[in-house]
Amino acid sequence: MNTLKSLNLDPHKTHGAIREIALGKAANSLSELLLEYGERDPRLCYVGVDTMDAAFQKRFPERAFDVGIAEQNELGLATGLAKVGLLPVVQGWSPFTPLRNFDQLRTYLCRHQSNVKIVTTTLGLANCSHGTTHHDLESIALYRTVPNLVVLAAMDDAQFRAAFHAAMAHEGPVVVMGPPELYAPGADARYLERTLSHGTFTIGRAEWLRRGEAATVFAVGSALHYALDAAGRLDAEGISVGVVNMCSLKPFDSGAVLEALSISRVILSVEEQNPNGGLGSAVAETIAESGIAARFQRMAIPDQYVENLGDWTYTRQGVGLTADRVISRLKRLLGRE
Repeated sequence: MNTLKSLNLDPHKTHGAIREIALGKAANSLSELLLEYGERDPRLCYVGVDTMDAAFQKRFPERAFDVGIAEQNELGLATGLAKVGLLPVVQGWSPFTPLRNFDQLRTYLCRHQSNVKIVTTTLGLANCSHGTTHHDLESIALYRTVPNLVVLAAMDDAQFRAAFHAAMAHEGPVVVMGPPELYAPGADARYLERTLSHGTFTIGRAEWLRRGEAATVFAVGSALHYALDAAGRLDAEGISVGVVNMCSLKPFDSGAVLEALSISRVILSVEEQNPNGGLGSAVAETIAESGIAARFQRMAIPDQYVENLGDWTYTRQGVGLTADRVISRLKRLLGRE
């Protein structure tokens, strides 16, 4: 088995500054947002799972709860708090939310349409070096099956803030999958330096990051970084590729898929999830139900556990999720290999 040590990669030294940015931004933004909403809404409370927000606890000790490492209890408590008129913000680590508390999510929180906001991080392989138990390969597929649940996914810190505001304005349960906090990004740490300008965040609407006439890539979370890299490199070769950020996964923006089909009949989905039931499945369902003939493929983590570990860059390479592979797949779909 490959490890960070055997690869001569020390994320604490090699990419220390960028690693600190990746770990700190989302957490700091959530803390700031909690204080902002806590000041103006006495209903707002925090529920953590060994994740207590120290700043919020200091300012509002009577509204700060932490159940320890007990995800089932976390959602049970949040549901109860919502039922008595409070507005809980739940902080969770994926994959443990939703894997360890899926029954509570389904049967307690969403069945009662509880006004609870769940914020998670480490979608996909972001928590790469911790091993299979910490890889989030199933969240999107699971969340898509739960009635009454809104599911949002932010690609960076700026979009996370916008998604959080949208979630708080919505009456009912919402999951906001924050930008993946990459513990050991490796050589692709450069992706984290990308700054994008986002428009208004609207629940149920995707975001076109770039438009292209040859093909369109649909991606979510950290996969957007190497999808954009691939599209930029193809553009330099004269192949124009669009990239869509599926930041609203439920409700799903089928209109964005149909719009892409009106431009080109070549579609690729890219995600750091299991291929079954996730973003690729949602795109495929839309294409199939539209009756429009298209060339479509899914890129995802193969239907397997990821055991060959290193940093984020190395681990993704092992399962074929890189900008080079996106380029190769698009060229094959376009018949330009």
